[in-house]
Amino acid sequence: MKKWFIMPLFILLSMMLILAGCSKEEKGASGSSIAPSATQGSGTEHTEIEPKPGELPLSKELAELKIATMDNYYSPKSYTQNLPIWQEIEKRTNVKVAWNVFPAAQAKTVLDTMFAAGSNLPDIAFAVSDPDKLYKAGLIHDLKPFIEQFAPDMNNFFKEMPIVEALITEPTGEILKIPIVAMTGDYLPAYLIREDWLTKVGKSYPQTIDELVDVLKAFRDEDPNGNGLKDEISMALAPGFINLLASSFDVHPNYSFYPDAQGKIEYVPITDKYKVFLQFLNMLYREKLLDPSFASQTDDRFMSMINGDLAGVTVHYIANMRNWGMDKWSGFVYPKGPEGTQFVERIPPVSSVAVITKQSQNPQLAMKFLDYIMASEDGQLLANYGLEGVTYKLENGKPVFMDSVLKPSSDNPDPMRAIGSGWNLPRIQLKETVDAAVPEKVKKLNDEMNKYLVDPYPATEIPMTDEERELFNKGWSDMQTYQAEMMTKFIMGKADLNKDWDDYVKKVKDLGIEEKVQIEQTKYKRYNDIIQKNK
Repeated sequence: MKKWFIMPLFILLSMMLILAGCSKEEKGASGSSIAPSATQGSGTEHTEIEPKPGELPLSKELAELKIATMDNYYSPKSYTQNLPIWQEIEKRTNVKVAWNVFPAAQAKTVLDTMFAAGSNLPDIAFAVSDPDKLYKAGLIHDLKPFIEQFAPDMNNFFKEMPIVEALITEPTGEILKIPIVAMTGDYLPAYLIREDWLTKVGKSYPQTIDELVDVLKAFRDEDPNGNGLKDEISMALAPGFINLLASSFDVHPNYSFYPDAQGKIEYVPITDKYKVFLQFLNMLYREKLLDPSFASQTDDRFMSMINGDLAGVTVHYIANMRNWGMDKWSGFVYPKGPEGTQFVERIPPVSSVAVITKQSQNPQLAMKFLDYIMASEDGQLLANYGLEGVTYKLENGKPVFMDSVLKPSSDNPDPMRAIGSGWNLPRIQLKETVDAAVPEKVKKLNDEMNKYLVDPYPATEIPMTDEERELFNKGWSDMQTYQAEMMTKFIMGKADLNKDWDDYVKKVKDLGIEEKVQIEQTKYKRYNDIIQKNK
């Protein structure tokens, strides 16, 4: 399914120097303290001698869990070096981790090979690409009963953020994976603008689309870079960002499918409002207000426009105000469109996921451990702030980063990951940690954007049944290709929006879009039922 725009959040967090980003029986002094039958059947049996779920330590006797995951993004400090965070987690939980780590670039190959062999599997595997396939092969557990019995903090979190449960629940009700939960409505892309150019041409920050066009024309005509050449590119866009302009036209920019006000799923690229959006882009192109190479843009070329004093306006992550120079760059929220529409669409919160394998001798403890590191107050503090006295201190009872994090040295450029925080396992990323690290100018724009947040319908993230996937994929690639080609033609004027639009819509329907919409409608009902259940 086509996803118009998505960027891994750990890239944004890395920019801001905070967060991005086998089989063995559990043993203690008296042997296994959880019945070996946990590897059979549901695996949810437990004995009364063990601590209750949510209590520390997680195990009465020192236990071991084998975990396979991508190694630390800060390569000088491997998880296998028994980093300080993991020493502290072992001390609090009485669970020691036996690490099997690999580079992120090799994750799919390593994990696919590991599960294909089907033996010597770890208790927990992270960065798994196809949990549904592994479940059908009998290699991993359905985690739903484990979550219900052994993960009280996770259960509470699902009630607070039901979209997470909705995105990890299979069509038949199983939960196979536990994710990293990213921020969904903070430090997202916005309009970024050369503030010095704006001052030079005597304009104010645009609040409407018409005012934006007025500013772009001034950048085109008034030589704001001052080199005597007419070389300014009024609006330059990085690959994958052009659809973010659509929100001013009541078009949800991140996915091809979206429910209307009555909950009826639409294929957005054939709606009338999408046509109006294309008319706007076509006008920008005709008036030489949009980078003429938008259709073949590359990241390198885009950055050359930013660094070369050529681009006046773009849409990108707001943290780049700092990265590109706050003496030059500022930002503003998406301007109101022709109908007064103005919103910022959240991004889905779920990224890489962990599973518990059927070869785990103690899947109950594995779930209690995941609950602790992901959703407990302790786990969230360790993942996001690190260790008291090392990376943060308490002021008025609240954690505050120390200068070693806010102003890292060249000898230790990533102090959080150097001690093992921001781990490549399930965790919840907190907005507060980013707030503490970004300049006030960036935070102020983020707070302004928060006033206009709307929820996404994350169509590509919602699990499908095998039958749905087979029907959806049939002809979908051809449809995507045709839609993308026609979008470019409409923008560049190679196809006429007045004369050719109806034929375009008919062709998309002939290719089978209505069947895809019906599948999305069924998915939306499942997704929305879980959201409503937790409200």
